[in-house]
Amino acid sequence: VEELLGPPTPVARKALALCFAAGARPAEAGEFTRRAFENGRIDLSEAEAVMGLISAQGEQAARAAMRQLDGGA
Repeated sequence: VEELLGPPTPVARKALALCFAAGARPAEAGEFTRRAFENGRIDLSEAEAVMGLISAQGEQAARAAMRQLDGGA
């Protein structure tokens, strides 16, 4: 697993194309959270809080998800 971050410059696009040509693939939706759960880095409650934060439809819902991530209810 490797993460590439940076602005979409011509050099970055070429580097990404070379990575894909070598067999790399973009992460699937939720893949990093799933891997963290499978590897014991987060528990089910934290994984659900991540999902809640991503799908939050407002500031209050986002704050509730953040409280859950921080170990609150």
